[in-house]
Amino acid sequence: MSNPGFAAAAVSSGCLIKGMGPGSFHPMENDVPPYSAPGTPPPSPVRETSGLAIASLVCGILGFLTCGLTGIAAVITGHLAMSSIKRGNGAIEGKGMALAGLITGYISVFIIGIAFVSGLAAPVILKQRHAADRHQCIGQLANAYVSLEKFDAAYGSLPSDTMVIKEPKFSALNGTKVLDQLEVAGTVTETDDLLRMSRSTKGDWFYFPNADLSAPSPMYILVSPPIGDKRVALKSDGATEVLTSGEFESRVDYSAAVSIPATPKK
Repeated sequence: MSNPGFAAAAVSSGCLIKGMGPGSFHPMENDVPPYSAPGTPPPSPVRETSGLAIASLVCGILGFLTCGLTGIAAVITGHLAMSSIKRGNGAIEGKGMALAGLITGYISVFIIGIAFVSGLAAPVILKQRHAADRHQCIGQLANAYVSLEKFDAAYGSLPSDTMVIKEPKFSALNGTKVLDQLEVAGTVTETDDLLRMSRSTKGDWFYFPNADLSAPSPMYILVSPPIGDKRVALKSDGATEVLTSGEFESRVDYSAAVSIPATPKK
């Protein structure tokens, strides 16, 4: 005979009771925790890779191809990724990618920044350089005028192809070498010093052998190659004049001029 009190106690305790009445079968498997072998560590949590770190790395690499535009994004996402990784306490990985994205991002932004600043400064520097070259040219033309004035006083005219016929010592010093007559005459130490220009200056000098130093209206004697967008001209009264390209074309009749190649600076 079954004991109703014992059966109730057994059922309430979760024990496997069989035969305690009709349909009285109570398994206790679901109430027992899963078996683990002694010393087995619990399973490690799954670590996820930071999407911001991946984005930072990709944007940093592309920064060199996009003129630094994505480099800025690489810096921003890189810092955000580093912060999220730090707050994750090991649950989020990708620190190496975030660091690489930050480095490449900063480098691309720095390089593009330097190029941008250089691009803005280059025209200013070039303009100052041309101004310095023109100032130097004015000094050269002042020395040339002194030499030409001495030559004119000694021979009655400026160096010309006609002078080659009059003075045998000027033989073969005609055409583009006509100003070498100054050196032979001793009015200048080296003609090339009068015609020396910056290597970046392209073009020829224009020399006017028929100019008259005593003409009542000043005439052009020597005009420099273009220095930037301007030329420097020497007149028969010793004055110098800076001409724009338009002024040179409208004021100077260079059809009778001799083209003399500029001597590059040493």
